[in-house]
Amino acid sequence: MSDPRPVRASLGPVLWVFGALSLLATCAEPVTQDYTQRFPLGAQPETVSVPARYVGAADPFAGDARETFDTLVHGYLDRGHGPITIAALAPRPGTSPTPARIEQLRQRLIAAGVPASAIRVMMTEEGAPNTVTLSYERYSAVLPTCGDWSTPMDFNPMNTAYPNFGCDQQRNLGQMVADPADLVSMHQAQPSDTANTERLIKDYRSVVPSSVPPVATESVKNSLELNADQNAATGTSVGQNSGGSGASTR
Repeated sequence: MSDPRPVRASLGPVLWVFGALSLLATCAEPVTQDYTQRFPLGAQPETVSVPARYVGAADPFAGDARETFDTLVHGYLDRGHGPITIAALAPRPGTSPTPARIEQLRQRLIAAGVPASAIRVMMTEEGAPNTVTLSYERYSAVLPTCGDWSTPMDFNPMNTAYPNFGCDQQRNLGQMVADPADLVSMHQAQPSDTANTERLIKDYRSVVPSSVPPVATESVKNSLELNADQNAATGTSVGQNSGGSGASTR
């Protein structure tokens, strides 16, 4: 009678080989991706720059150039990130704008709605003479390219997703986003939002007379005036009780 132990021992390497092959087959299966992964949306930074050349005492943003200034400020307040920079040549006689003009331009930005803390003045060693450059950073959306119709649309027995499936969805979303920087990171909650929420909750929990809507106040006033007119017509005083013993009539 043969010893069965060598047979059992020989099955170990065989089972190990089959297990390794099964593991490799599992790892070789493709990972399923949805359309947001196959057609990702992104954003890239870009610099908006507007030069302003000073000629004599003339305002570089006067006349038709004022629209250029207003467009720059509106674009910064709408989609600008980081500071808005006023760049000019370092002080050189006859070639650099005077500090008074730079300060005047800074005050003009503040008057247009740009926070003073968001304005940076920078002196450079290179640039055009008597020229000040306004610049800021913003983001533009990076959209996927659609139009892959390589797979027949009339034959899909495995019911797999077409190569172009979901691309238009992502592209339309990228074109509609208000600020492409939101595709990079979300906005942080502003302290003003928190303070406003706390104020509304406090007003709701505490009945403050000053918080009564003007419409309700006007309604109460009209009701009192109507009662006064009725009392005057019937000869009843305003402070009289309808069922009290102390009532007096004229």
